[in-house]
Amino acid sequence: MQPLSREVAREKSKWLKSLLGEDKIWLKLSVLAGLVAGLMLILQAHLLARAVDATLFHDASVMDLTPLLIGVFAALLIRGVMVMLREWGGRKRRLALGRACVLRY
Repeated sequence: MQPLSREVAREKSKWLKSLLGEDKIWLKLSVLAGLVAGLMLILQAHLLARAVDATLFHDASVMDLTPLLIGVFAALLIRGVMVMLREWGGRKRRLALGRACVLRY
């Protein structure tokens, strides 16, 4: 495969940037949802580690762990919703890009 000339590379880059214009919201939504899902995973791990620590080393009862376990469950639900939103936004963006590619060629 031959490397692209500068002119062809510029033309293709300009074309790709023009595609981003209308459907930029889907790309931003997908990235933001992925970021929030990653943060929820970190929060989930932190809360779960605190619950295990409290159970093993501080003899905490189930009642003491209830807020932590509710937090783990809430983080799990939010993470699930964010992953679905990320996939949905990515799919919308991909379909829009596919339509634009078909129209060009």
